[in-house]
Amino acid sequence: MQLIPLQTEQLRGALEQNIAEAQAAAEEHRAKQQELRARRDRQRQSDAVREALDREEAEIRRMELAARRREAEARLRQAATLGELRGQAERFKAETETHRAQAEAEKLRRTVSTGSGIPEHLRRHLDAELEINRNRAPALQLAKEIRGRAAAEGRELTEAELEYIDLLESAATGATEDIRRGAASDFEE
Repeated sequence: MQLIPLQTEQLRGALEQNIAEAQAAAEEHRAKQQELRARRDRQRQSDAVREALDREEAEIRRMELAARRREAEARLRQAATLGELRGQAERFKAETETHRAQAEAEKLRRTVSTGSGIPEHLRRHLDAELEINRNRAPALQLAKEIRGRAAAEGRELTEAELEYIDLLESAATGATEDIRRGAASDFEE
């Protein structure tokens, strides 16, 4: 009978050892499961943080693009305003030069027409030159305005503008030649 308690004791020891090993394996398995859960949670949190950061970065990019667009629009409005102001300044300058030339020509014409000491021969030349200046100044002013407008807008002249300027200059040259020919024919008489 004593063998039985010894066997029982061995069985009990073996069972306790098996239970201890099973408990250790269960603990190890539980620890691994917790570690996996913790890793998954960290991954989810990391993914959530990454998604939030991506959303924030996308929002920042959208805001930066909107700011750049507003800045570009403001520059464009400012450039248009500056271009218009430059064009107006060029037109004013051209008009001023034209008025000054016309005033000087008129003053000279009056002096010539009332001047008793100017010979008739010279007076006819002066009248012809005054007529040339009166006709040439508006054509050159228009050409200058067109060039000034294009320069103020920061662009090259279009084909139509180049053609119109060429026509204005040709017309001014043609008028000059006609006036001089007419004045020359007056001298031949």
